[in-house]
This record gives sequence, structure tokens and C-alpha cells, in this order.
Amino acid sequence: MAEFDAGTEIAGYRIESVIGRGGMAVVYRAEDTRLGRKVALKLLSPSLAENEQFQQRFIRESRLAASLDHPNIVPIYEAGESEGHLFIAMRFVPGSDLKALLSRDGHLAPARVLRLFVQIGDALDAAHLLGLVHRDVKPGNILITSLAEHSGHAHPDHVYLTDFGLTKRTSSLSGSLTGTGHFLGTVDYVSPEQIQGATVGPATDIYALGCVLYECLTGRLPFSRDDDAAVLWAHLVEMPPPVTAFRPDLPPDVDDVVARAMAKAPEDRYDSCRDLVRDLEYALNASVEVGGASHAQGRPGARHSASAYPVDDATTTSEQARAGRGAPPAAPPEQSPDSGETRGWVSHPSLPPGAITPPWRPDAVPAGPVPGGPASPSEGVAGDAGGLDEIDELDEIDVLEPDDPQGGEEPPWEDEEESPGEPVRRRGRWVGILAAAVAVAVVAGIAAFFLVRSRAEEPFRTFANRETLVPYSLSYPESWKTRTGAASDVVISPRPDAVGDTFLQDAADQWGATRRLLASSPADARGVYLYAAASGSDTSADALRSAITLLMRNAVLDFGPTHRQLRVGGASAHEFEGVLSDPQAPGTRLHAMFDLVLPPGGGSVLISFFAAPEDFEGQRAVFDRIRDGVSFPG
Repeated sequence: MAEFDAGTEIAGYRIESVIGRGGMAVVYRAEDTRLGRKVALKLLSPSLAENEQFQQRFIRESRLAASLDHPNIVPIYEAGESEGHLFIAMRFVPGSDLKALLSRDGHLAPARVLRLFVQIGDALDAAHLLGLVHRDVKPGNILITSLAEHSGHAHPDHVYLTDFGLTKRTSSLSGSLTGTGHFLGTVDYVSPEQIQGATVGPATDIYALGCVLYECLTGRLPFSRDDDAAVLWAHLVEMPPPVTAFRPDLPPDVDDVVARAMAKAPEDRYDSCRDLVRDLEYALNASVEVGGASHAQGRPGARHSASAYPVDDATTTSEQARAGRGAPPAAPPEQSPDSGETRGWVSHPSLPPGAITPPWRPDAVPAGPVPGGPASPSEGVAGDAGGLDEIDELDEIDVLEPDDPQGGEEPPWEDEEESPGEPVRRRGRWVGILAAAVAVAVVAGIAAFFLVRSRAEEPFRTFANRETLVPYSLSYPESWKTRTGAASDVVISPRPDAVGDTFLQDAADQWGATRRLLASSPADARGVYLYAAASGSDTSADALRSAITLLMRNAVLDFGPTHRQLRVGGASAHEFEGVLSDPQAPGTRLHAMFDLVLPPGGGSVLISFFAAPEDFEGQRAVFDRIRDGVSFPG
């Protein structure tokens, strides 16, 4: 957006200089010409000001934010619209922000981290008590100053939380996009529920605060990836490496605090920032004074849950340290049946009952009512309780015994003397049966011959991707070709030059070439797309579908009810099916099957099989063979 020169006056504020820039706004140092005081003047992008719905919401939420009265929240003086510009005038805080501090110093000392987080946590809890959620907690919105306040005493690292202009009451908050399509939040600190467009609340700020805590302790982002899509995927399904992997000098309990703050499900996180800070104090075995008062005593006990990382004997030492400094020792965490290493997503407590549904095919006839699927068209058909039976209706055939040509009463000649022509008739019947059997055998032999011949004409070759974050290999038809994208994602297909743009993260054309291929040679619009991520985590079916939808961002994705657990390359996996549609031409579609795999060595791999809808069923055998050839080294 265009910036204003020094001396420009807007809504009674004279601009002096730029002090910050963002994707949606520019912040200026300015002077209030009416009161003669310095202010921080934030001007939003003109494109946002043109949207009446956003303008009304912006002013309403700014007024809510102005109602916050807390020593660690930047006061808002005024908000409104002037000559087509949306603005917020707030206290000018001399100093720097946490983002600049981390850029300069890397990770921070534990005592300093604790001193900062006591203040940030108190500010957020105060907002949450008023029903407000910040939604964009990040280092750039955490101002730090050491100048003297009204008391005349300077306190080191006095924190101001700013940019509450994106807040909204928790009772009516849902969705992650504004009316103009702008994402509310920063990808490096955004919570899973914001990505999914679900209702957010205080736990959303706690997740972001956990991300900031991770960065303060390690000097690294929780998820550092090549593009935003990969970062959002990681927030949905991955856990960052433990803090102690980069800071072995810190107690192992710090890993538990960060892991709980960054839990994927909001209900698994801390109930309040106060509880988070209290556990952080215990984990670091430290206390801090802010404004002359110790924040190590008098805090209510926080709930403790099982560690998200393996715990060694150092935990006992930490528990003894807690008891030695007068705080009550934490109760032993409740162990779930699956505590410890991940054994399969199906047992994860965030999976709702009935989330695992039988396999779905667009043309399959269910054997009975399927949870989440279409109703059965037939009554009284007994199906397998754990899956979907496909019913083949066979014509009933009466096979007559040779001596019972009518299939009913005994023949009239049974007790009579055999007529002269009867042996000939009987021999004729047996010869006919024998000839039919020989014919069946010949047909079966011919079919087997051509099946073996067809397989011999289409041998499989091996593809090994060792440059990606999770190395893997698989087998695929020799006539297919490979195409690799910028994110080390791969399309393998008879025509990857065409269908690749619909899947690869760096593609530009998206559906143009695929649309032409489906029109001219739909049988060639088939293949497999593979994307690997650094680490993996169990999560709910809805979150997994959201993660897949995020990667399929070049298409409109409509899932079927399928969600089943299987093994791929010796690893646990979940399978979904759906239809990908061209956003510009909804009639242009691909049927797809997604296998999300957790390899034994860590990480996750998405294997997406696709074909034209009318050809997909005929490709299942090839896709199964490709899946059977997947392996992970080590």
C-alpha cells in the first residue's frame, strides 16, 4: 500500500515517520495536533476501507479493544474512518518489539523469557475475561520498553501487547477469513482451528503464545518450511521438535509445557495463560519479579497431563525441585492406554465415535446403513459389521442331476426296463457337460495368458525420493513419467506435464492442461501425487481432511464418507476419497483417493491417487499395486 510523507495530516494527526509495516497496514509515528502528544497511528490498506462490512466491523472491534484497561496492553485513543482511510491512534511506546529482540539475540535467557511471559499472559487473560480474543499473538505485536512510567521507576522489559484491532467477542467468533479474503493471523503462529475456519476462543491465543514461547526458548520458529502451505499443514498435523533438542541445557519439563500449549485440539491446551506461566515457572525452577511482586507464589495449580514427548529420569528431579521450593508437587499424569509413542490415530481421544467409516465408492451399493454415508437401498441385507459389502446379484440356476431332467418327480422309466435309445441319450448328456467344462477351462487359460501377457507388457520400475524431508520409495508402471515440484512434491503419471499443474505446489496453470487432457485423452489423466512433511502427529478426521484440502488448494475438494485405517509400507495410515473439481469449470473433475501415512522413522507422507471419474474403478488394481510397493528406508 502507498505510504504517506512526513507532514501529511489525517484525522487530526500529523505524520512524522514510519515505524512499522505489514500486509494490511502501515504504522506511523505521529503527533496529535489537538493535544500535542505523540501517538502510533495505524492506517489500514485502502482496499479494506472500501469494504463497508469490514469497515463497520473494524470500528466495532476497535471500540471493544479500547475498553481494555491493563498495564500491559497498549491503550487505544481513537479509531475510525477519515477521507477513505481506516485508522487507529494508540499510545506511542518507545523501544522495540520482541521480533527485533529475537532477530538480534536469538534465543533468550530463561529468566528473561519468564519475565516477559508473566506480563503477556496477564494481558491476554484480562482480554479473555472480557470475552475478547486477540487472534494474532506474535513477536511483532509484543512491544518491549524499559522507560520509566508514571511512578518514575524504570522496570526492565516492560511489555505492551498491541494490535487488538483484530479482536472479536468469543461468543460470535468463527472463521479465519475477513469478508475480503484476508487471513486473520500470521501463518507462523496460527492455530489449527483458525486454519480450519472453526470457532476460536482463548485457547487460540494460548496456541499462538506456545509458538512464541518455542521461538523465545530456541531462537527458531516451531515450523520452518519453504512455503506457507507447508507451514499451515504442519500446524494441523505435526508437532515441532522438542525444545531440548536445541536447548539441552533446559529441563525436560519445558518440552511438556510447550507441547501442551501447542496441542492440536483446543480442549487439550491450558485453561488460561496463568496456568501456562505457572507451569513454565515450575519447569524452569525459577521465579520472577515484575513491578516488585513475585509471580512464583500464590498461583493456583494448573492441570497436568501426560507428556507429549518421551520423559526420562530428569522429571523426578524436576518434581523434587518443585516440592523443595514450597510449591505442591504435581500429581502424576493420568496415563491413557496409548500413552507413550503413537500407535495409531484411531485411538486418539480427539476422534469422535463413528469417525472411522467404511470405504466409499461412488458406484458401490452399501450392504446396510453406513455412519456418515448414504442410506442402504435394500432391506434385510446382512453386511459385515466392520466394512462395506459389495453385493453381486447372481441369477439363480437350477442344476439338474443327469437322472432328473425335469428337476421334479422321478422319471417315469425309473422302475421300467431301459429303452433301447436311453444309453445314447445319457451319453449325450455327459458328453455335453464334459464339453462345457473343457470350454470353460480353455477360456480361463486364454484369459490367464492375456493377463500374464498384459502384465509382462507393463512392468513396474522403482522410484526413490531421497531428497525430500521423509525419504521413501515406490514402484510404478514403466510407461509413466515423474515430475518434481519446488517443494520436493512429485507427480507420477502417463502425462505429468499436463496433470502436474493441478497438484504441484509451485504450479501456475493449475487446471488448464488437465482440462485439455480430460477432453482429448481421459485415460491418461491418472497417476499419483506425493507430498512429504518433516514430522507427523495423530489428529481428528476433520483436521486430516482440512490438511489434505490445504494441499489441494488448486482445486475444489469434495470428500466422500470414506475414512479407514490401513498399513502402507509397514506404517499406520488413514485413507479418504473425494472428487477434485476445477474452480473455473466445475464439470472438470478427477476422482481421488488420499492415503496419509506416518512412517516408522517419523514424519508424514500424503499419497494421492487420481483418475478420471469414469476410469477410477478400473485403475484400483494399479493403485493398490503402487501402494503395496511403498517403503521407507530404515
